Amino acid sequence: MPIKNNLNEKGFAAFIAVVLIASGVLAFSLVSISSALLYADGVNQREYRIQARLNADACLEMATLMVAKDYFMNGTTTIAKLGCDISVINDFSGNVSLNVVAEFLGVKARGTRELIVNDGGVVTK
Repeated sequence: MPIKNNLNEKGFAAFIAVVLIASGVLAFSLVSISSALLYADGVNQREYRIQARLNADACLEMATLMVAKDYFMNGTTTIAKLGCDISVINDFSGNVSLNVVAEFLGVKARGTRELIVNDGGVVTK
């Protein structure tokens, strides 16, 4: 009488169980890693927005000083170290409008300022 060998069937079930467990662990790892990457990217974008805003504020201050030194300043200029473009609109009757666009690693920040230029200096509106 031949003896039945059920080892092949038990091995197949064990193999399937290991594959299923490994697939589950791989899927969990992929979801965890993608979530961590999305969180890190969000933190980086927040830092970039903060830095772009600080650069825009610094550009506004620099442009205010430039207008205080040069009453006839008009048009656009760039400050490369701060990554900003400054647009000066001067009506030459004492009203000056400053528009700033600062870019830091692909994130843009904008700022505006209205100035009154007179004999006493430069005053913000």
